[in-house]
Amino acid sequence: MENREELILSIKQSRKTYLFEYLAGFIILGMLLIFYKYNIKINDSIFYFLIIVSIAAILYPEFDRNFIIPRYKITDKKISIITGVIKQSVKNIHFLPLGFIPEINLSQDRLPHLLNYGTISINSGNDYFKIKNIDNPKNVMGLIEELIESNRMSMSSNSKIEK
Repeated sequence: MENREELILSIKQSRKTYLFEYLAGFIILGMLLIFYKYNIKINDSIFYFLIIVSIAAILYPEFDRNFIIPRYKITDKKISIITGVIKQSVKNIHFLPLGFIPEINLSQDRLPHLLNYGTISINSGNDYFKIKNIDNPKNVMGLIEELIESNRMSMSSNSKIEK
């Protein structure tokens, strides 16, 4: 019998959590375009400073999402929490231990609820972790609950076979 894992879902933090940064960057760029179009003169150093600030406001969230904030991979057997790029660490949480004392919670404030992103907290007694600011958290929570249950069922059917 093969013991290969199937990747079901790969998750990064939602871009929606950086809405303010994106908005600020695009507003500054828009202002600079209006200044250019209507031939409004501003000091060159201020102009270049605003360009740098707007580009940084737009690129920072992408850098943060891809290199700083943990990424998550859900397979049929476990959840992997991956942090870092150069010095990468991976924490694996297997569904079988989670099947015995699961406590899975979803938290969303008003704006995240409207934009459909949120944080899932999982506490099994031994392990406690959060999958922060992800899109479609209700779907992901349902998927995790299904995987915990299917692993629990396979564990109980395997123990019956061994007897």
